[in-house]
Amino acid sequence: MVDASGAKREVSVQLMDDVEPGDYVMVHAGIAIAKITDEDEHETDEVMEALLG
Repeated sequence: MVDASGAKREVSVQLMDDVEPGDYVMVHAGIAIAKITDEDEHETDEVMEALLG
């Protein structure tokens, strides 16, 4: 289950081995395709805020 600014969706993590609850992931077509690092997290939040704000 992922939460994107309050929109909760179920996604597949079958392509990833190291996903833990609380991790940030990049999702495409309902599939988690990459884990977002701690360094990327802040930048991602800013981009999402700019797009949605």
